[in-house]
Amino acid sequence: MKLMLLKWLLVSVTALAGTAVSAQMIKAPTNTKPVDPPKKKPAAKPVVKFKDDDDDVKADSAAAPAKKVDNTFAYLTLKANRGAAINVTINDNESGKIRAGMSKKIPLNNSDEMRISLNDGMGNLYDTTFVVDDKDAGHNIVVAFPEVDYAAIKAEEARLKKEADDRIRLQKEEEARKIREAEEEAIRVQKAAEEALRQQRITLLTETESGLKELIRQSLSDKTTLQQLIDKIRKGEIGITPDVTKAHDNFISDKTLLNENLKTYTDSAMAYNMKDRRETFMKETKTDQDKILKDEFYNFIPAVIAGKQPMSANVQIAFKASRSSDIPFFIAKDSLDEPVIAGKRPLMYALEVKSDSSVFRYLFQNGVSANNFGSRFPENKEIYATPLAYAAINGDVEVIRLFADHEAVFFPSSMSKLDKKKQVKFLLTKFGSNADVMAVLKEKKYDMDDGTAAILAAIASIDSSMVQVEGGQFTMGCTNELAADCAGDEKPAIQVTVDGFQISKYEVTQKIWAAIMDDENPSFFKDCPNCPVEMVSWKAVSEFIQRLNKLSGKTYRLPTEAEWEFAARGGKQENKDFIYAGGKDINEVAWYKDNSNKPSPVGTKAPNALGLYDMSGSVSEWCSDFYAADYFTRSTLNNPKGPEVSSQKVTRGGSFMQSSWSSRLSNREGHEETFNNNNTGFRLAMNLPK
Repeated sequence: MKLMLLKWLLVSVTALAGTAVSAQMIKAPTNTKPVDPPKKKPAAKPVVKFKDDDDDVKADSAAAPAKKVDNTFAYLTLKANRGAAINVTINDNESGKIRAGMSKKIPLNNSDEMRISLNDGMGNLYDTTFVVDDKDAGHNIVVAFPEVDYAAIKAEEARLKKEADDRIRLQKEEEARKIREAEEEAIRVQKAAEEALRQQRITLLTETESGLKELIRQSLSDKTTLQQLIDKIRKGEIGITPDVTKAHDNFISDKTLLNENLKTYTDSAMAYNMKDRRETFMKETKTDQDKILKDEFYNFIPAVIAGKQPMSANVQIAFKASRSSDIPFFIAKDSLDEPVIAGKRPLMYALEVKSDSSVFRYLFQNGVSANNFGSRFPENKEIYATPLAYAAINGDVEVIRLFADHEAVFFPSSMSKLDKKKQVKFLLTKFGSNADVMAVLKEKKYDMDDGTAAILAAIASIDSSMVQVEGGQFTMGCTNELAADCAGDEKPAIQVTVDGFQISKYEVTQKIWAAIMDDENPSFFKDCPNCPVEMVSWKAVSEFIQRLNKLSGKTYRLPTEAEWEFAARGGKQENKDFIYAGGKDINEVAWYKDNSNKPSPVGTKAPNALGLYDMSGSVSEWCSDFYAADYFTRSTLNNPKGPEVSSQKVTRGGSFMQSSWSSRLSNREGHEETFNNNNTGFRLAMNLPK
């Protein structure tokens, strides 16, 4: 390649040699032919260098005339071709580089010997040697690197390389074919042996897979059994029973055996080079394997036994199943007295779901109070729905004892005696019929007196004190023996007939009133249970009788004025000489202002002929009749019941605050129905049974 290039360069330079000097272009001869010896030889070869390419100009443009400067004899113009940059060596010294398509102009001195070497860096060289002599003065000596078809050069090189590579490739392929044929024969023989062994291994793996599937089936069955038991535990239906422990152990044994067998199977399949078969089997059984091997549900049992996990699925189940050990997993100790379970406090929720004593013991040990007065029974907003009340209603005597040991109460201690009895009366409708509950409450000294005993005693006392009065005729009002002292409303005396009836031998006492009226005692002079009740109006007495009749099932009433006077006189046993009920001497039969300044217990003076006490004195007694001062002038004579209407009701008998005159048998007074004072009371009457 280099030879061809040098020949082309020689032709170019020869052609230029014949050009006139005036052409200003001189091509230096190449070194392919000898050069004529120079007329002068410099003492030393000049060193020519250029610093950079900043002054490069396009090689195909006309060279600018040289502007002669001092000591400049001629100019050397070096040109690069269009295809590559050229490295320049002048007189064996690296002088610089010319960019592709550019040129460089260098000043020369006279008689310089020049050896020029141009290299495109791709294996193409251009060398020339010449001497600058007098004929070159003022000229440009041009040395140009010829144009090279670099693409053609590279294409030829590639073709030759490909031919060489193809020859080598064909040789290798032939050698490989022969080797392959020999190997294929050896492989065929080997495969036949391997196939026989493979069939044996397939048979073994098939049997192993069948066993694994059966083990998986059994494991899933045992898992289902254990899972069902765990679900029941979490729902609070069962605890950790021996059946649960056995089911857990069975499943763990299944899982361990399955793991071991799968490992053996895997090792065998890999040793037999049957990875694909193993992967197919594992893929087919993966879902079931995962259910057995990856589901760690079974850890629930040992975790619960170790106290690391609750048995219950939630706090509600923990309370319903009475699992006190589960509570700390759901409720912090400092929240045990807060409404954290469906808006309810744990203590009340435990009562609602009837937890056993272990739950309440846990709550009490962690500071929960056994008392809470914030709730009332929905059917009676006056009654406290305390924790103890619900415990008694639930009927668990161990829980009740536990509450009692922690000073639980049914109602605040500040409650009045009457209100307490109201509370107890209501509560007994809830659990009073449970003998075990009542027994433990009695054992723990709870006062469960709701007044029933007092009511029954009061009713019995009233019933036993009723005296039967035979009906008859008598003179009512101002009789002859009383005529001198009679008041106008006692006249005229009239003959009256009354039917038989019953009347109490005693005035109603404070004790009886309180028993019937929920411990209410309106009396001014209290603390005397057997004294007659006073400070009761006619209306209040009517309410008392209504309640008494409801409790007793009988029909008590107030006596009519005629019945009262007939009974006070002794009925058919009347002694017409008597001024007072039972005698002439008032001090024997009556408490009045000369012998008393307050009520006295009933029945402490002498009775009258019918055995009735305190018909004179003690307290004035309400009758059922309306009062009218002139009633005797228009009264009916057979069972008179007073005027049809009036603003007042009748009182009879006088009182401890009045004189003996007021205690007379015929004395009459009238007061409004709402009137009351500390010396007015009543006694009961009732019709005879038909």
